[in-house]
Amino acid sequence: MILGVFINGFKSYAQTAYIHLCINENYKFTTIVGKNGTGKSAILEALNYYFKQGIWNINRESKNREDLFISPVFLMEKKSLEQWLENSDFKSKAEEIKAALERVSNYLWKEANDSFKGATRRANIVEFFSQIEKLKASYSESHYLLVVGRDVDSKSTSKPFSNIAKDLGSVSLDQVNNLIEGYYNYIYIPVEQQANSTLRIENIQMQKIMNQNVILKIEQLLREKMNVDDKNQSLIDHINSQLSVFINDINSVIKSVNPEYEFKAVRNRKQNITPSDIVDNILEGYFSKRTLKSSQKEIEELSSGEQRRALIDVIYAFLSNRGKEEESKGRNVILAIDEPEVSQDLTHCFEQFERLEKLSNVLGNQVLVTTHWYGVLPVIENGTLLHLADTEESNYEGKFSIFDFYNYLDNQEYFPDEIKLKSVYDLAISLSAYIRKESSKHLILCEGAIPVMNEFGV
Repeated sequence: MILGVFINGFKSYAQTAYIHLCINENYKFTTIVGKNGTGKSAILEALNYYFKQGIWNINRESKNREDLFISPVFLMEKKSLEQWLENSDFKSKAEEIKAALERVSNYLWKEANDSFKGATRRANIVEFFSQIEKLKASYSESHYLLVVGRDVDSKSTSKPFSNIAKDLGSVSLDQVNNLIEGYYNYIYIPVEQQANSTLRIENIQMQKIMNQNVILKIEQLLREKMNVDDKNQSLIDHINSQLSVFINDINSVIKSVNPEYEFKAVRNRKQNITPSDIVDNILEGYFSKRTLKSSQKEIEELSSGEQRRALIDVIYAFLSNRGKEEESKGRNVILAIDEPEVSQDLTHCFEQFERLEKLSNVLGNQVLVTTHWYGVLPVIENGTLLHLADTEESNYEGKFSIFDFYNYLDNQEYFPDEIKLKSVYDLAISLSAYIRKESSKHLILCEGAIPVMNEFGV
């Protein structure tokens, strides 16, 4: 999982900042709140860039291009990662990788804090080690701690811990980044993302959600052996053999006029078609004709709120169908959604966030959301609340405040005014509209600790 992230020079972050995302390994649901322009969406976009799915959006005040980077902090269970390595493309280097990660992890858990002194011991470093110190006793033996990132040119880096590279030995930073990309599936849904383009089977994000690679499925079908014309051959082999007969017939016809004529492949180039040659045509010809509909309407014909709801509903359906995530099988989804409530009717806000919490706290997916619907805050049982203050401080002092959802109501006196009262107000309005529309749901109001919600919305 991602514990936090170092960001320098991306969007709202002109100087290096360390941003907490999770209080501990058991809290995989994180809500990021704050006013517009404080850098909430930039956090999710920065992670999207790290996973090679976005572009660098440079901060105009950033002057030193050599010092721009995004480095997530990963907390990875050793047992699960080692099991996954044995069944991955990294199997041949599994022992080297485990040894390298052990060295890096030991350095970060036990030694790195002492190496930052004087001018190098900035606020972001202090924040990072403050978090690590709280986790050390519980996780230093059972989990790898890893800081690895990408710079503005998408090259691998370990900043702000530049000496990590030497601890990796024969394993390169590029290999570590490739391992991370294989081990995790980062799915980012920005505010402006169109539902109709995302909810297409051939879309790469949709395939991650389904845990299916459509291209590989098609290629497997084309290579699968079957009985064709009394021969045990694949469909692609049969197509090539029939095309070979066809081209020979054509050549025999034109040679009857002039034996010098001939249709022939270019020398030293492949002679036959491969599955990859026809995948694009299958995707276009088959899947483009099968789009998601709601009540016989195309998704793009729905209102923006209905589209947003469909997007989250479909994601929830597929991830729920997959069941509880198992890290050792590489099914580690990190779902990041920018403002799930955008364009939503109040009657749907509570239900949507309830589902997102279930994806995390019940099914084991890491879920990161930004939101202006503060009604989510009083009802989350386990998770991390990150508040971004509106500050002009160049070193981001006082900008990031992290809270435990479990003690949310008890700690309201420490919260900014903008969310203290509005959270209860938003929830009350949404629940009121929700139970009026959903006659099968019932609501019990009680005084005391945070109640646990059941399937009836109670």
